[in-house]
Amino acid sequence: MENAYHVYQRPNGRWSVRKYGAVRAARNFGNRSGAMAFGKKMARAQAGKLFVHQRNGRIESLLEFTTGH
Repeated sequence: MENAYHVYQRPNGRWSVRKYGAVRAARNFGNRSGAMAFGKKMARAQAGKLFVHQRNGRIESLLEFTTGH
């Protein structure tokens, strides 16, 4: 899962995007829509996957991007 990213809500209420295996978030956002847009951009650029988590931490959806999209 080298090219996988996760969008999740932090305990402080902010939303973050973190690459799979990373200790720290790639970027933090004040709202979910900003985190989603950034996560999609990163996953699309690397033909990867984007896991979107609900506020409770469960995976809500998985978006997969392939080359040429």
